[in-house]
Amino acid sequence: NKLSPLLTYGGHAAACAAALVNLEIFEREDLVGNSRDMGARLKKGLEELSSHPTVGDVRGLGLLAGLELVRDKDSKEKFKDDDPELKTFGESLADKGLLTRVAGVLPLSPPLCITAEQVDRMVSIIDDSLTEMEAAHGFA
Repeated sequence: NKLSPLLTYGGHAAACAAALVNLEIFEREDLVGNSRDMGARLKKGLEELSSHPTVGDVRGLGLLAGLELVRDKDSKEKFKDDDPELKTFGESLADKGLLTRVAGVLPLSPPLCITAEQVDRMVSIIDDSLTEMEAAHGFA
């Protein structure tokens, strides 16, 4: 009876060593603190977009955020995933360099090492793309 160190979930030595190094990186680069700080910056920036007629809600915790897109702010009527407005919005985001899935809630989960400048750029791209979509589809 030999014990093999190659079990899938058996604490493989190389996987454990890699995990320890990753934990060291998290501590050394203060990724948890950066997530907290940049997440607050992201949420504040997204909340400033609430003046758009198509923004229904902003939610988030840390660097996981969602921007709810609505056809009507009062009734909170949502867009359907195949609506042309969302296609226009998604193309505008991509053209400006922000790649994300576009649906009734725009999911945002940037990397933990994101900088303040990058967060501000994300919010600016979303703002510009919302403005373009709203103008193109008569929301202004």
